[in-house]
Amino acid sequence: MLNNRNIVGKIKKLSSVMAALLFCILTLTVGASAEAVNKIELKARGSEAQITIDFPQAAAEEIASLQLSLSLDVSSDKAEIEFIPDSGLTAKIIESRYHSDTGILNIYLAGTEAIFSSSPLSIGIVKISGSASSATVNIVKDSVKFVRGGELIEGENLTEVYGDITYPDHVIITTKNTPSRPVTGGSSHTHSYGDWTVTVNATCSKEGERIRTCRICGRTDIETIPQLEHDYISLGSHEADGTTSGYTDYMCVHCAQTKREFDAILGDVDKNGRVNSLDAAIILKAIVNKTDLEPSVADFNKDGTVNALDAAAILKWIVSQ
Repeated sequence: MLNNRNIVGKIKKLSSVMAALLFCILTLTVGASAEAVNKIELKARGSEAQITIDFPQAAAEEIASLQLSLSLDVSSDKAEIEFIPDSGLTAKIIESRYHSDTGILNIYLAGTEAIFSSSPLSIGIVKISGSASSATVNIVKDSVKFVRGGELIEGENLTEVYGDITYPDHVIITTKNTPSRPVTGGSSHTHSYGDWTVTVNATCSKEGERIRTCRICGRTDIETIPQLEHDYISLGSHEADGTTSGYTDYMCVHCAQTKREFDAILGDVDKNGRVNSLDAAIILKAIVNKTDLEPSVADFNKDGTVNALDAAAILKWIVSQ
């Protein structure tokens, strides 16, 4: 009986020890998980906001590119927004674009080496300039995108792979009573840009794009190249047939867009090949808005002046037909 009691006692002690070990393991696991929380930080200092991304798991992976968006509510249309990348970034391509119409700043990093050489990773600063200007800065949720091993990881997929992301509260940056920030080395600098590089060629159907980068701080400027004019060639002309004025058809040699130009006829102000009430309306509108029309077309009564009498003469002519 004594031996049985000893055995039961030993089992109870062993159970207590195992329970304690299990509790310690669970505590360490929870602690490790708490330390591995992914977070994005914004820290404001005067006219600048520092952007930092902390994804502990990503530091051990080959993240080839990263994309992030910020939302800025700017107080003045004259304020300028720029992104200055951190000098320690390993990315070979650093691009940013601020859309003043939407207030969205997009940041893109890419390279041949792992971007997350360590975590947290300092991305850079967003800066506002302009007299007495301010902006409320937010991180756009679900805007973080990674490319890992050729795989795009974003949205819900990003959360599934790395876990939940903690987003910061908004910060305010302002130029009011704010001294300018020196660059690395302790002295300010004037941007020294390299040559423009065309990334998207402009055509007659879409705008192009070009970029240039400051040799000192890595700031990237992106500029839109205006859409080109169409290069038309004539496809042939048609003479007037009694009901329609003569016209010539054209086609753009680059995009194949076509257009038809009618020969000028008296009263055909909108140049659609017909004289009707719309032409009279255009004349009246031009008189009200004080805009000029071609006298050779709009001076229907041929009195040397384009006025309401020409509109009336067109309407009278239409009724008489």
